[in-house]
Amino acid sequence: MLHQLIQCLSDKDGSDKSLSEALKELAAPFSSPHSSLSSFEPLQSGLVDSLLGFTTDEDRSGTPVDGSPLPLMMLNLPLVSASAQWRQDIFLEVFL
Repeated sequence: MLHQLIQCLSDKDGSDKSLSEALKELAAPFSSPHSSLSSFEPLQSGLVDSLLGFTTDEDRSGTPVDGSPLPLMMLNLPLVSASAQWRQDIFLEVFL
């Protein structure tokens, strides 16, 4: 399960919804008193690196569906991928 969640977070074309759901699933074992997740597993599984990339990767910044270079606020187009600010906000919302 952990490996699938890491793959979802690493997918640069992932939708806002799939990224948000993956983060919520990922956070569950950390907030449960009955979790058997060791501190070794997140580090060795690549989770730490994936979360770092998820929150900081500029290549994922929101791009209009049509690929237009115009500023997003000037367009009413859906985004292909979530902006870095949104990813940081959802990370903080889920884990804090």
